[in-house]
Amino acid sequence: MRPLRLVFILALFCTFSFLYAQDPGPPPRDYWPTDGWRASTPAEQGMDGDLLANIAATIEDEDMTFVRAVLVVRHGYLVHEGYYNGFTADDRDNVRSVTKSVTSALVGIALANGDLESLDVTVADFFPEYFEGRANADKRDITLRDLLMMRSGLKWGEANWQVIPLWESDLDQMRRIFNLPLEYPPGEHWNYSTADAHLIGGFLTRATGMSLLDYANAHLFDPLGITGAEWDTDSQGYNVGGTGLALTPREMAAFGYLYLNNGLWDGDQVVPAEWVALSTTAQDDETDYGYQWWRGEREFFGGYPAFAAVGYGGDMVFVYPELDLVAVAKTSYFVTATPAQAQEDAVMRVIREYVIAAVETE
Repeated sequence: MRPLRLVFILALFCTFSFLYAQDPGPPPRDYWPTDGWRASTPAEQGMDGDLLANIAATIEDEDMTFVRAVLVVRHGYLVHEGYYNGFTADDRDNVRSVTKSVTSALVGIALANGDLESLDVTVADFFPEYFEGRANADKRDITLRDLLMMRSGLKWGEANWQVIPLWESDLDQMRRIFNLPLEYPPGEHWNYSTADAHLIGGFLTRATGMSLLDYANAHLFDPLGITGAEWDTDSQGYNVGGTGLALTPREMAAFGYLYLNNGLWDGDQVVPAEWVALSTTAQDDETDYGYQWWRGEREFFGGYPAFAAVGYGGDMVFVYPELDLVAVAKTSYFVTATPAQAQEDAVMRVIREYVIAAVETE
């Protein structure tokens, strides 16, 4: 084992071992949904079926034409599955920035596999051709950790005209990102950035010698029974690290269920439990952002601590460890005049008022 990797693993263990000593973790599972989800009535899993039944009526009555699916998994069983506005269980669609959380999972897997030695490797180490001579000298020390925390310091906005070229332009997107002005010293300032996430994908591709999709298929998707996933690429062949992954709602639920179970799936530690804990822990009090995951505030998430993979316009995977629950929302954007933030707010309200409120706690 290489020294840097050993130091990293020991640091993770020391940081989180006390948590696992106090937290019993998820309960034992009587099956794993590798070959498909088993359904159950809400009452059998301690939920109010009448409240869950109101989801469809609310989506119709409030003309939420952007909502495509809402799924709820409690105690490992699918207790609610609704598809709307022409969407079906077999439809696979871009989950937007939920992609970022999947990319984060691949970082944890790569560290455990020895494909990555540390989170403190720099962009100059992995992309030397963009730093020849004095080129981009002020950005040489940006680390993988900075990127995971959205703290590269690179000047970037999330307007569509900036994000869409990541997969719809013939330009070298890595060069485009490295040519951005450095607005803040690396590691000091949080700024939500799909560019940062795309660089994370580049790190993984160069470290593993595989595309993100191939690496995910081998080490993440295949163990979960996810087949046929699609992932947009840029002009250089890199899968876009922060968006462009296409999954079905049931596959989104499987990813959330993996994290609900601390990275364990049917006896196989697919993602290290320490990485699940670290990446879903807020890195500062101001943003509640982990390593490409959002950490939920109690009131916003319905009164319980949670973490979530969140995509533009309301694609969301919510994980509630205390409730042993995963909730998934799939939406579409550009189909109505509803702004993306309004879509996200509407989806979150449905989760709070009809999913979390339906939980009958002991």
